[in-house]
Amino acid sequence: MNLRRGVWVLLLGGCATFGPPDPAVLADALADRPEAGAIRRRARLDLEGEHLSGRFTAVLVAWRGPEPSARLQVLPEVGGKLLDLVVTPERVAGYVPMAGLAVDHARGEGPVPRHLLGFVAASLLEDLTLLSRGRVLGSRPRPGGGHELLVAGALEGCRVTVELDPSGAILGRTFRLRGVGWREVRTPDGRRFVAPGLEWRLGDVTRETLAEVPDRLFDLQLPEGLRR
Repeated sequence: MNLRRGVWVLLLGGCATFGPPDPAVLADALADRPEAGAIRRRARLDLEGEHLSGRFTAVLVAWRGPEPSARLQVLPEVGGKLLDLVVTPERVAGYVPMAGLAVDHARGEGPVPRHLLGFVAASLLEDLTLLSRGRVLGSRPRPGGGHELLVAGALEGCRVTVELDPSGAILGRTFRLRGVGWREVRTPDGRRFVAPGLEWRLGDVTRETLAEVPDRLFDLQLPEGLRR
C-alpha cells in the first residue's frame, strides 16, 4: 500500500469518500473566520421535542478564539431558567433544573454523556472554535456545489462534517457523538438544529461585541442532588 494513501485510510476510518484536504478549499474555508474576542448573543429559541416544547430566550456570553469559553442560559417567558451551561476546552458543566439533569465533565474523561446538554455543548464549542488547518482531516465535493470537510470536533469524542458553499462560507454542520447524530443548518435569520426526537431553532439573533468577560462567569457551581 502507498504510505500516503495508507495514512489517509487510517485517519478517515470508514469515511473512504473523503480525500486529502484540497488546498484551495482550505484557503477559502480558513478565510471565512470571525475575529477572536468577547461577544454577547441573544436569540429567540423555538424548541420542539418529545418531552419539551415552547418558545424561550437564549442568552450567550462567550470568548471566541483559540481557547473559547461560553456561558449559555435559556430562559422561559415566565419562571426560572430552563438551562444553564458552561463550556470550555477543559470542562462541560451545566444543568436543566426542571428535568433534574446535570453534567460535569472534564476533558480526558472520554465523550460527554449522550443527552441534550452534551449535544448543545458540542454544537456551541464548535461554533466558537476557529477552524484551523490542523483540525481538517479530509474533504470531498458537495452535491449541488461546494465542498464538505471532515473535521476533528472541538469537543472531545465528537466528529463533525462542515458543509461549504462554492465560496467557502459555512452552510451547516453534521455532528456525531456517542453514536447519535444531529444537523445544523444556517438560515437567513438564524440557525436550525435537528436531532432524533428534538428540533431547536434560533431566530431574531442580536450580537454585541464586549470589551471583556470576567473569568468568574465560566465558573458554574451545580446544585446538589441532580442526575449526572
